[in-house]
Amino acid sequence: MSLITCPECKKGVSDTASVCPKCGFQFTTEKMGELKAKSKKGKTLKIIIGILVLFFIIGYFASKTGGPSGSSGSGGMTMAMFEQIQNGMTEDQVFAIVGQKGTASSEGSGVKILTYEGSGDIGANALVTFQGGKVVNKAQANLK
Repeated sequence: MSLITCPECKKGVSDTASVCPKCGFQFTTEKMGELKAKSKKGKTLKIIIGILVLFFIIGYFASKTGGPSGSSGSGGMTMAMFEQIQNGMTEDQVFAIVGQKGTASSEGSGVKILTYEGSGDIGANALVTFQGGKVVNKAQANLK
């Protein structure tokens, strides 16, 4: 037994009922078949949407915990990593320290600023500025 929606009052009705107990609508065998089919389609759609939402949530939390997204196992750049970065280093040398590629937040005229997610408080991050392919500046917020 499952519920179908009454076409008159839009209330849930047992699929074995011949009359809606709320409004008195008479279900014919043909109408009952149509409503059962429609109800099954709606349930299938809800299940598919639920599965997609579940995958989205799993992917979101996996990326935030250093999972399969390609970020470092520590969840981002730490203060110890930040302190190892020195002026004159290349992007590859910084990658060797941090274990993740930064996201280009600005690029042009030979200058590239990369943003790295940080390990620490909410909003922890680091910015590394490259000019001519070498580190010329760095800044951080809330790294631990």
